Amino acid sequence: MIKSLLFIFLFSSFIVYSQFNEKTVIEDFNKDGVKDTLHSSYDGGSGFGGTNLRIVNGRTNESFKLDNYGAYSQIQSTVIIPEILNLEKNRPFYQVLEKRLFPKIRKKAEASLLWIINGIYHHKRIKENTFFDLVINPKSKWIKGDIEIPKPYAISVEKDTLKKMFTGEFAREFKKEEKGILTYYSGVHYARRKEKKVRKIEANRNYTIYDTAHGVLVKNADKYKWLFISDVNLTGAPDKLRWPSITKVKLYGKHVVIHQSVPPDTYHNIYVVNIETGITARLKYRFYDKPGFNKNEMTTFLIQKDKIHLSIENDEYENELKVIKLNRIFKELKKMSKLVTYD
Repeated sequence: MIKSLLFIFLFSSFIVYSQFNEKTVIEDFNKDGVKDTLHSSYDGGSGFGGTNLRIVNGRTNESFKLDNYGAYSQIQSTVIIPEILNLEKNRPFYQVLEKRLFPKIRKKAEASLLWIINGIYHHKRIKENTFFDLVINPKSKWIKGDIEIPKPYAISVEKDTLKKMFTGEFAREFKKEEKGILTYYSGVHYARRKEKKVRKIEANRNYTIYDTAHGVLVKNADKYKWLFISDVNLTGAPDKLRWPSITKVKLYGKHVVIHQSVPPDTYHNIYVVNIETGITARLKYRFYDKPGFNKNEMTTFLIQKDKIHLSIENDEYENELKVIKLNRIFKELKKMSKLVTYD
């Protein structure tokens, strides 16, 4: 009896959950004198989720579907627009789906999203290098004015950009006429922060460094630029972006050293960035907390004068201390630009 009641309770809870996330709107969307039907629902789990939309043409009974289902680790994601929705006769239906599924669509990407797009176009994973296993050239530019984090927005993408940015299906072939909508979830830059603004980290004579939950910026007098953004497909990112990934940032001359965490994974990443060129590279060492470091410094690595101290895991899965001169790292970073030059 108890098991039966438990089953009924769980089943009822599931029904309520499903009903709570479902909505139906009946309206003549294409103005042909016959009412159409829009069905919407949200489907989600611990690591993935999204809104599902289906609109039914009341006159022909033809239905059109669109969804933004994806991983919570994505700061940006791309949805392919079905070819049938690009037909002029179906444009009214597409406009309804677009308005409900995407934030405001801009004509072009601003600086932070461009950092990601350019980085995806121009990066290289390397196996045999003294220090690095990934190098990125986002071609970031200085922007005049105060630092600005945009509200979430979307842009239209097609051709090569669509191929590069769409990650929903592997080994997929694209037609020339296919189009997509890329959504930038920029609001996660303020994850777990009371105020929606960047945080000042440190400064020297020329630069002032700021961070967000998932990004690093630099300001020089009346201009600023993006130095780093955590993107799951490019740099790695937490499974859920409500968990901040930028742990610490250190300014060293014209370079910054960034400590990135990607929970629930227990290892950490270090990225090194040349402020002027924008060239970014990841140290190839996976490292963990090392007890005994100065508590006022980074807990997972320590910069003392001209050296960086890392607690890394060796081939025997034991922690060992690795010490590297920073000028050697910076010299090697300068060479990396040749691997990711622009056409």
